[in-house]
Parts: sequence; structure tokens; C-alpha cells
Amino acid sequence: MRAGRLAVPIRRRTPPRCTSGESTTGPKSGSAGVDSAPVAGSAEPTASVFTLQTAITANDQTSWRRLGKERCRLFYRPHLSTVILPSPSHDHCGRRAVDRERVLRVSGGRIGFGAMQLATAGRDRETSVAVLRRAVELGVPLVDTAFLYGGGANEELVAEALYPYGEDVVVTTKVGVTGSGPLSNWRLDGRPESLRRQVDGSLRRLRVERIALLQLHRVDPEVPLADQVGALSELVGAGKAARIGLSEVSVGELAEARAIAGIASVQNRYNLDDRVHEPVLRVCEAEGIDFLPWRPLGEPNGEAIAIAAEVGATPAQVALAWLLDRSAAMLPIPGTSRVSHLEENVAAEQIELTSEQRRRLNQEPV
Repeated sequence: MRAGRLAVPIRRRTPPRCTSGESTTGPKSGSAGVDSAPVAGSAEPTASVFTLQTAITANDQTSWRRLGKERCRLFYRPHLSTVILPSPSHDHCGRRAVDRERVLRVSGGRIGFGAMQLATAGRDRETSVAVLRRAVELGVPLVDTAFLYGGGANEELVAEALYPYGEDVVVTTKVGVTGSGPLSNWRLDGRPESLRRQVDGSLRRLRVERIALLQLHRVDPEVPLADQVGALSELVGAGKAARIGLSEVSVGELAEARAIAGIASVQNRYNLDDRVHEPVLRVCEAEGIDFLPWRPLGEPNGEAIAIAAEVGATPAQVALAWLLDRSAAMLPIPGTSRVSHLEENVAAEQIELTSEQRRRLNQEPV
């Protein structure tokens, strides 16, 4: 074990490679398991002219350029709320109890995996497959992919590594964005006919008949939200998806969506230094909805660095531990392309923050 890093927990078991709630009989007859829908380099039908860049303030763009996160920068919506609610109360042990009945916690683990960073071509593809398989071995309860990631290439990678999917992992994907090539060529596309077409492609690439959790990648402002959620609800009714999730939504949008269909998860940006979606988190907590913070590590601040030294961990591990401590609804999905980093992320579940450390970390960022 390297100094300053927690070891991987040994309490986890290797999930059996057996069939899951979704179909693992492979693609329906007539399909070879490779999607004939667009992949990298091919284009979906023309979507709305609204581009993701127009939804970003100049200040956001500057911030994301500095961090060098081009993908995240393009797909980060403007702040939807500025209300900051008080920190939650804790149980008599000083920690939030984990609600083990939440539908996405199939393995009992509380740290998921975001597959966006994984290479899908060349010599690094083999490493990506190893990372995904190691994630399942460690008991990661959820693997998050999307059509956007390589135009479906990431979904194919996940299937190559993990199919047939075990009972202890939920594989989720996201639709609602179409295009090809550079991100500047991608557009929000929440038209019902496009969502149905995208889902059919994801089903083939993931080699399932039903997607365990189908997420709307972003709300398309040029299509009524009722139409977008209604289309996803129809797909659930048709047996093509088990549950619906949303991404980058406000409290109002979440309420509107829940009036149309059941919502199992929300994936919004949230970390130690970015808590603008605190009101959304609190609604999720109250309503039994899993909250999947993307970019959960953020930028290590002074308190995280200091506490990491106190507990013998890394600042990134402290950031993850704070998220888990923050709410029982929390299911972070940090991504990485390295097995060693994956193991460090999962080991963050071992960290027990003291009340004093929690107080220091809970201070609102300035």
C-alpha cells in the first residue's frame, strides 16, 4: 500500500457472472450484438439546432477550460438554483445511515463507476476492460455509460467487459444527445422518436432486452419535458427499460417529471466545492431517489488536503467520504482509466469522518 492511500477493502466478494434482472440472452434474433445505429464517425438524424454550448455561461466556460475538462465543460448546464439548505442532521453515531433498500444499491456498495474516461480503441482498450471487470469484483453497484461517449463505443466496451451482467451491478446508460465526431457536432435531442431510436441502439450495444436504468442525459429546452419523460415512460411500459433517471435538472424540473413517471435517480454535478444542486439532493433524499453526483471529486481544497493527512488517505478519498457522509441518497460515480485509482476510490468507503472533520468540510465554499 502506498503511503497516504487507504487499501482496498477486503470485505467485498466477487459477484457471480450470472444473469441479471435484465435479459442476458443477448440481442433479439436477427441481431449480432453490434448496433447498426450510429457509432463514432456516423450521424444521427438532424436534431434541434440548440447546441449545448449555448447553455453555458462565459464564466462556466472559463472555469472548465482551466480544468481542461472539455467534455464536462460542454455538458454542464448553468446553475439552476442558488438556494443553499442547511446541512442534514446525523444519527446518534454521527453518520447518516445508508438506506440499503434503494434500488440501485444491488451490491451494497455506495460508490459507483463512471465509464466516460475509458479508452475504447487501441492498446488501451484492454486496460479499459480490466478496469470495468475490477470494478465489479470490488462490488461497485452501478456502471454509468452513455450513447454520447464515443457515439455508442463506450456502451459496446461495457458489454464486452461485463456481459453477461451479474446480479450485483446495475448498468445504466443515457440518451437525449445526438451527433457524431467532435463534441461541437453534438446536439440535445429529446424528441420522442429520437429517444426511442437511441434506446433501441443502446439495447443492441449493451446486449440486453431491457435497460436497468435509462437516464435522460439533458433536458432538451426545445421539446416539452412532458414529451421527453413521457417517451421514456412508454419505453418502460414496453419493457425496454426498468427505471428512469434524469441528469442536470432543477427542483422544478424534477417535480414536473415525477408528475409524469416514477424517477429512480438524478445525476447532477455536485462536490465539495460545487453544491448548487443541494436543494435537488434534499428532494432526492426525502423522496427515496438516488443522487448520482458527476465530477464528484472536484478540486481538492485546503480542508480536504489537511483531513487526508489526518486519516492517512488522499484528498480525493476524503472528497468521496464526505459525499457518502453527506446523504444516504448519495451514489457517487467517479471515473478513471486506471485500476489503481479505481481501487483508491472504492476504498474511500472505509473512511469515518469525525464530527469535527465533518464540520470543517461542511463549510460552504466561497
